Parts: sequence; structure tokens; C-alpha cells
Amino acid sequence: MPKSPAGAKKKIKEGDLVIIHWRDACTRGGWRDKADYKATTPIDVASVGWVLANPRTHITVMQTMSQESVSDSMTIPKPWIMRIIKLR
Repeated sequence: MPKSPAGAKKKIKEGDLVIIHWRDACTRGGWRDKADYKATTPIDVASVGWVLANPRTHITVMQTMSQESVSDSMTIPKPWIMRIIKLR
């Protein structure tokens, strides 16, 4: 689990509002010079949501929720995560 700035681990649990900084795959399409493709790198992104699940291998956050249902969830593999900040 990524550490807080102070170095202490914060337990991330279901319902916590978090921002996840993570590295995503990047793709390009079409005919391009090989050098353009060689220069392609993963991109650093940030996602915000309420934690729905946090097992050992991944974290799932939801961006929208009601009393009974959720919408717009995202599941991010743990090895791709650089840090998680608990917002509340």
C-alpha cells in the first residue's frame, strides 16, 4: 500500500474518498515513423472516487453513487499505483 507523506500507512477502506495517482498504458494508432512509436511512454494520471473494493491485487473506485447503486467505476491494478491519498 502506498505511504502517506509522513511515512505512516493509512488504511484505505470501502467508502473512503481517495485520489489515486497511477501510471496508465498509452497507445497510438495510424501510420507513423518508428521514432514516434519508440518515444511513446506510459502516462501519469489521477483518478478520484469512493473506494468500492481494495483487495491485494487492485483497487476499485466509483465516481457516482446513490443509496442502492453505483455508476462509472474504475479498477486499477496495484502495481500501476504510485500513491493513494485519502481525502476523507
